[in-house]
Amino acid sequence: MQPKNVIFTLALVVVVLAIIVSRIRHEPRRQEIFNRDTNNILYSTSAACQMKCINIDEKDVVQIIGNGIINFSRSNRHQACPTFTIQGKGVKGATVVLVVAQCRKKSTVVHCAVLHAQKDCGCN
Repeated sequence: MQPKNVIFTLALVVVVLAIIVSRIRHEPRRQEIFNRDTNNILYSTSAACQMKCINIDEKDVVQIIGNGIINFSRSNRHQACPTFTIQGKGVKGATVVLVVAQCRKKSTVVHCAVLHAQKDCGCN
């Protein structure tokens, strides 16, 4: 190969790499799979009963949805309305586990429990 061809090829490779790196660095950040917006929270009748039984209020639920840890191994993201299991500390300090179904922009608390509690509420 002639020296001009080698220089041209090398310059072309450097330009292509620079374009690739530039696109990767300027790509928008991916959104989190779980929408933590706490403006549209609904409660199933079972979850409302469980919350009342274990003395958890809406402040606890809002705090856990906003700051809790998502347990993806216990979540089911492959449904029409994916469900997420979220664990976190409530306002009163109890470790609470929530199961939240998300359809469109609404989050519905389906299940609510205190971790390691043996209290049976009889809610269905």
